[in-house]
Amino acid sequence: MTNIEILLHFVRLRIQTHSFDLRDVLEELYQPHDAREFCDANETTLTLCLEREDSADAFDIVMPGDAVYAETNLCAADCYYSGGRFYGAKDGDFRLSFVYDIADRTVRANLGSRFYESDQWVIANFIRPFFQSFLLPFYGLRNLHGAVLTKGDRTVFLAGVGGAGKSTTTLGLMRGGWDLLSDDGPLFVFSGGRAAALSSLDYLHVTEGTLAMFPELAPHVVGGRDYRQKFAVSRKNLPHGAGPDRPQPVTHYLRLTRATVETPQFIPIGRPEITRDLLNEGAVVFRRLPHDEYHPSFTAYSRFVLDLISDVARGANGYDLIFANHHLSELPSLVEALPLPGSEV
Repeated sequence: MTNIEILLHFVRLRIQTHSFDLRDVLEELYQPHDAREFCDANETTLTLCLEREDSADAFDIVMPGDAVYAETNLCAADCYYSGGRFYGAKDGDFRLSFVYDIADRTVRANLGSRFYESDQWVIANFIRPFFQSFLLPFYGLRNLHGAVLTKGDRTVFLAGVGGAGKSTTTLGLMRGGWDLLSDDGPLFVFSGGRAAALSSLDYLHVTEGTLAMFPELAPHVVGGRDYRQKFAVSRKNLPHGAGPDRPQPVTHYLRLTRATVETPQFIPIGRPEITRDLLNEGAVVFRRLPHDEYHPSFTAYSRFVLDLISDVARGANGYDLIFANHHLSELPSLVEALPLPGSEV
């Protein structure tokens, strides 16, 4: 059996498998980091046991008849709950079944079909979405959909629908000296009572068009396109400063729109809009299940997610940023000139 361990700031993720050879690609695409001294959460260990569904080591996963729908989905699989465990299964190109036991903090999963084609499929289509989108809030971490960069006393959250320009704007700011925390899924934690962003510790996600605009990334591409037709770019050898080494409270929330405009436009938006956007991006909140059993961690999970999003919105100045690709070189200085929260005239 292969045992791999990654430190996600203060969460130790142990991956155990007989079926997949993930060590090399995980070490290439992820950068372990210790942020335990900065976080208002306890260190914990999660275990992921992962096997091919056609192997002798596959798990016997049977969902109980009394399981109830958990009002979320994991890796596009409907999720059900019973007796302290979550269950899910999905057919199709990325066939899978799994069970997550809350008490022993262990996930057991069988993967089939296209998962056999590439180790990166396992990471991009199961490990990353399962832990970041659902599991980590049980333990004090939450990813939000967007990009986060920091420079000096400013930390900017780039939001927007697919194709809005998050990756290209991220790379434009990096060229201007900004440090990257994440271009797609920053992790958030409470640090000193404030919601703050941490590095996602994983790779860049870029389209072929973005690679053409930033040819310096080409030597760092790992593997082929993912299910979104994006390439994985290792961050190990990209320049970075000390900003990502500790949690950074967000000072500016920029909702991106690419358009045909002569000059970039910054249009103020209110904190209620920021809150709505972050909630709409898939914040899992548990309602009471339709029977008497209700695991106490559900309440803590829901409060953590709602408090986190509320605090991010409360502390940031928000803007709609409307721009064209040829404005990318201008954006670093324009973003640096935006007023900090509390300093508006």
